[in-house]
Amino acid sequence: PSDAGTSTAQFLKLGAGAKESGMGSAQVAASSDANAVYWNPAGLNGVQDMSVSFMHVNWLEDITYDWLGFAKRINTVGVFGFGVQYMGYGSIKETNEVGVHVGDFTPNDTAVTFSYARKISDIEFGGSAKYISSRIKRSADSVAFDAGARYKLKDIKLTLGAVATNVGPGLKYVSEESPLPLMIKVGCWYEISNNVWSGSKIQGVQDRLFV
Repeated sequence: PSDAGTSTAQFLKLGAGAKESGMGSAQVAASSDANAVYWNPAGLNGVQDMSVSFMHVNWLEDITYDWLGFAKRINTVGVFGFGVQYMGYGSIKETNEVGVHVGDFTPNDTAVTFSYARKISDIEFGGSAKYISSRIKRSADSVAFDAGARYKLKDIKLTLGAVATNVGPGLKYVSEESPLPLMIKVGCWYEISNNVWSGSKIQGVQDRLFV
């Protein structure tokens, strides 16, 4: 793609939940459990009591990716959510300028997200604040925000959703700052029956929205 290599913290785009990832990440309007912390915090309004989600992925070599999500409804106050993303790259040998092994280091990326969602009138709203940390040999961190909404057309069982994620300053390891992977998404979810449904999305990356 034309924007390849233009942003850092690419682990933020890896998704959450096996079902959601298997559906091509078309979850802007569909996700209604703890995984909505990642996809669209407005979807947390679908949690009636409590929801927990965990995913572990073994990638190539020693690379691993983990996701943990939790959501809890508190009476009429709203729904609170919590999520953690972790990407580990295993142990990497460190060498000096002449190729001599001088030690090892373990790069990793982490994002911790706190979310809140509430339905106002017929529209579901949600927002998140996340702390992002990336460690190679040096460390860099940042704070970002997500905001989303959903609207359900009950008569035709159609849900419309929109979300903006990773809105915030980039990561700075030394002096140069690299932007976060800002994404703006809109999508819809149509429920065919109680057990069969379909979803679709339109996605914009790096503050460009393609329709």
